[in-house]
Amino acid sequence: MFDRLYDDWSSLDNFQRTRGVLKMMAKIIYSLWKDGNNDPLIMAGSLPFADTDTRNEFTYYLPAGWDPVVDRDIDGPRAETVAIENHDARLGAVHACRRTARTIFLGSAPTTSSQLVRGIEMERVLLGSAQPEQQLGLYEDALRRLGDKLHYLNSANSRYWFDTRPNLRREMEERKKRFKDREDVFPTLRQRLNNLGGCFGGVHVFTGSADVPDDWTLRLVVLAPDSPYSKTGPNAALNKALEILKSRGEQAWHRTMQRRSEPRRQPPMYRQRCNLLAS
Repeated sequence: MFDRLYDDWSSLDNFQRTRGVLKMMAKIIYSLWKDGNNDPLIMAGSLPFADTDTRNEFTYYLPAGWDPVVDRDIDGPRAETVAIENHDARLGAVHACRRTARTIFLGSAPTTSSQLVRGIEMERVLLGSAQPEQQLGLYEDALRRLGDKLHYLNSANSRYWFDTRPNLRREMEERKKRFKDREDVFPTLRQRLNNLGGCFGGVHVFTGSADVPDDWTLRLVVLAPDSPYSKTGPNAALNKALEILKSRGEQAWHRTMQRRSEPRRQPPMYRQRCNLLAS
């Protein structure tokens, strides 16, 4: 942790290497002592960012925009790391998510223009998070959870870093919440699927059976996404398909019933092959 402070954080403007590190460590040690922390080592994962004085000391040297990152993704009562640990007792028992996020923050927040590669490697994340005799698998699991849930965490080539801009995945998830299935998604799907043609005489997308003509034409009926297919459990797609086959709205399929009552005829190609073999 001292190497990170002396090497990485001292590259920031207004950060005095010796005085700045001593001031940070004084706040860290006092906060940990006040909270009765019993960790055998003060590591990057031990940083008490839930403490306002400690957090402000770190964010003071960073560009604007880091307070929401800490509050939402790293530490504090509303942080996503706390929510994950509250739902998983294994991770919560050792504060695996918070320790992992703190380590990534310490190693990646001080970014400079001369930095060629962003982020810190997974091995260093585990080294700064796990305490002696703890299982590394817990922190590897925590890192995977953070990658799926956090808003500002980025990763590439087994390196991890925080940024003040939301990552692409979370930005996509946030945008998806703006759209509703029936009002936005279904009409777009219908518009694109209606362009299907090929061998079908008609394509009927998300329509009821009453809107499908009762004729001899080969037609494609596309079920709506709210009738999904499932190999196990209730199969809404199969039930919907059977419902369409049984009746056309409130009436029966006249041509289909007529077709079923006709004697089965052998296809022309089949008869031609039989004649050829018999000759």
